[in-house]
Amino acid sequence: MDDLTLGIIDAVKRGKKSGKESIIDFLSEYTGTPKEHYSDSKLIQIIRNAFIDYLKTADNPAFDVWQYFDAKRQQENFKDVFPAQHKKYVERDNCMDIDTEAILSAFRLACVQKDGKYVNGFRDWKEQK
Repeated sequence: MDDLTLGIIDAVKRGKKSGKESIIDFLSEYTGTPKEHYSDSKLIQIIRNAFIDYLKTADNPAFDVWQYFDAKRQQENFKDVFPAQHKKYVERDNCMDIDTEAILSAFRLACVQKDGKYVNGFRDWKEQK
């Protein structure tokens, strides 16, 4: 897993802001690019590429894909059952689309360490491969 993916997942897991804002903050610092540079379409592509990179190193990628589909299903059910609340949720997180939000949910749930050792391809993200 490359440093960009590790940083994105770390930003999502540790961020105190929305997933989108946490990722933009990380990317801006990591690349030295102004935050305004990151449009929704650019972020969607970066997040999806990071998900693919993560799945290539995950110990059990099927479980992580299941987490993605479960998060997507829950968000779609929420949208159908509580449309007004879903609209507020979307506005709160400035949602790009349900697929991308589901990926962020899977990132939040990704197991980083087990028994004090890194798993799923995680490592100190500033450490060289």
